[in-house]
Amino acid sequence: MAFATCPGCDENVRISGRPEIGDAIVCQSCGERLQVVSTEPLELDWEFEDEGDWDDDDDDDYDDEEDE
Repeated sequence: MAFATCPGCDENVRISGRPEIGDAIVCQSCGERLQVVSTEPLELDWEFEDEGDWDDDDDDDYDDEEDE
């Protein structure tokens, strides 16, 4: 069994089995959804969203204005 530190509450998170990069973990102390980002040393970070979750329509909000 492996342990890593939760970035949200700084408590040790118990990880059963052999953790691999990308594994989803839930902190037993604060309930944060985390993801394994490194195995040597074992590190957790907040869970990443899939790229498919991005809304391409939001790109229109950032159009560059031309200088006159």
